Amino acid sequence: MTTYTMDSSSVSDVRVKTDAAFPTIVALLFALVYTQGYIERIGVSSSIVRMTIEIPVLMILMHLINRGVRQFPPGFFLITLYVIWTVVSAVFNRDGLGNALLYCRYVVYAYIVFAAVWSTPLTRTAVTRIGVVIAFLFIFQIVASAHEAFVRGERIEAHVGALYADGGALATEFPLLAMGLTVPFYFFYRRNVLLLVLSWAFLLVGYASGKRAIYLLGPLLYFFILAWHVARVRTVNALRQSLWAVLVSICFIPLFFAGISRSHGISERHSRSALERVAYVVNVAVGYTTAERQGGRTTGRTATNRRVLSTLWSATGETVLFGWGPSAKRIGEDERYEALMITYGICGWAQDVICIGWPGMLIYVLFHLYMFLRLRSCPPPRHSGYWMALRFGAEIGFVVMLISHISYSSSFTTCGHLSYVYFFVLALLMSPQHRHLVQSAS
Repeated sequence: MTTYTMDSSSVSDVRVKTDAAFPTIVALLFALVYTQGYIERIGVSSSIVRMTIEIPVLMILMHLINRGVRQFPPGFFLITLYVIWTVVSAVFNRDGLGNALLYCRYVVYAYIVFAAVWSTPLTRTAVTRIGVVIAFLFIFQIVASAHEAFVRGERIEAHVGALYADGGALATEFPLLAMGLTVPFYFFYRRNVLLLVLSWAFLLVGYASGKRAIYLLGPLLYFFILAWHVARVRTVNALRQSLWAVLVSICFIPLFFAGISRSHGISERHSRSALERVAYVVNVAVGYTTAERQGGRTTGRTATNRRVLSTLWSATGETVLFGWGPSAKRIGEDERYEALMITYGICGWAQDVICIGWPGMLIYVLFHLYMFLRLRSCPPPRHSGYWMALRFGAEIGFVVMLISHISYSSSFTTCGHLSYVYFFVLALLMSPQHRHLVQSAS
């Protein structure tokens, strides 16, 4: 993979060499991240896998340092403030600098990827090849999940396609991000219904892991994308496209009910109609997310969010500002935040509030909001359906981030499976280095 470099005597040979290697390193990072689950399942220690994945991140950081940054990338000061606040919280709670860095490292890693892509000129060929790698890795998750569920006959929550082997939250969130990046290509790039079929096929990752939330969040996101497309384009053709997309979704209704009937906890078989089945699933979902055990321990995400909001909003001033320290995430309910009586369901925003306080949580949310507004303020692509689709997909990615961070899990801050691709796309769309690509016809 080659990169675009300006002819200048001031450009060092080392910089040219790292520029040339940069796309390959980015592709390697994505390949390692999206096959992490398979690597762990063949017996490689998860700690070794994580350290291996950090090697290309370190190489990207060295490239960024070598290239130098004449202008700070968007969001730099908010990310820096987030790291500083995490360190201050660690010092205040006697957690140590090491625990602070462990807590915020994946946020920093994702931003390193963003900053490096933002500042490094890339050719159309390099961008296309990285895009092909990402598309292949996304589709590979469907194949891996199908093999797990239908060939091996196993539906293990912790196994998420090929990308993870130690927790099931990504089995809901990855299909949402993949759907959000795929559907826009049907609207703007290639009007092939196979793209819509592919977007639904990503939900197989959730099915193979036994995730029930996918039956609600998947359709909701899909129809949200259709509605947003009509609202922003406001043409008869956009409405026609969305109606075709609705017809495609109808074809998946039998498969959806088949999946529901085979999912633990929502496989009610005695309902008389499809509407009753849907009502039953919704009732189970509401009961699950609001559940509390006897004695008041929360076991559902909504119940836990309420507990964190009500308790920490009126906590002591020190706890409101600095939380219980970055180590509280690992020490858990038996130690620092036992007063919250939480068994399960801590989402990203709640984790930040518990560990580094309300200001730290707000800084991270404001960072994402700022990045979204900066994306919206960039000149939109006008001549390329590919870049128009990618721009719309990035906006949907922001919505997925909000859904995940506020109501589902802490995946955006505790791993790179979602954030690396999301920030890679943002950097391509926002950087002046790539403006000539985004605004060109293709």
